[in-house]
Amino acid sequence: MAFSLDCVVLAQLDVPDVAAVDAQLNDLLRPGGERVEPAAECEARDSSGTIRVVVDVQRKLVDVGIQPSWESRIPAARLAGVLIGTSITSRATTIPSLMM
Repeated sequence: MAFSLDCVVLAQLDVPDVAAVDAQLNDLLRPGGERVEPAAECEARDSSGTIRVVVDVQRKLVDVGIQPSWESRIPAARLAGVLIGTSITSRATTIPSLMM
């Protein structure tokens, strides 16, 4: 029995129309015809609201705020960890500068 490649299908791709994909992307970037710009800064707070960290669109630290009453909400041994965790959260919520 001879093997024929006429019946072999290696892959079938359902590739959408490029114009349709471009139109969908444009709708996402410009809802209502207005271009969506990322915020210049992004702020995050820890779960108790005691620590506030602000980063810019390049994810660089811009500002840190710690309420004077932090000791009543966060044990001193955990302060550094909460501060770092809040900083990581603020960086994770920014849009990468490549998207601008």
